[in-house]
Amino acid sequence: FYKRGGKNDAKLSNFTFTSPTATRALDVAFVADLGSECSRQGCGNQTIDRLIKNRKNFDIVIHAGDIAYTTNGNQTIMDSFMNEIEPIASSVPYMTCVGNHERSEER
Repeated sequence: FYKRGGKNDAKLSNFTFTSPTATRALDVAFVADLGSECSRQGCGNQTIDRLIKNRKNFDIVIHAGDIAYTTNGNQTIMDSFMNEIEPIASSVPYMTCVGNHERSEER
């Protein structure tokens, strides 16, 4: 099953990646606290720049929380971060874990 959609379908891009085979050990990039509380592109995040530059050297990224420091639900920050991480998340499996900045304070 494959479905793609959104408000502006014409602006969406298709991305693909190949999952690694089970014939060798995986090269895994583990990262955390990548976000920066700003709403502009290129928030000075050198780790994202290095992930993009070296993306051929690992098979999967595990992002262990504090994805974009979106405390208080500032969607602009998350949107900016997702645009920055897109070259990675669209080319290798990108798995995230919830950190304290993703957890809603409203219960």
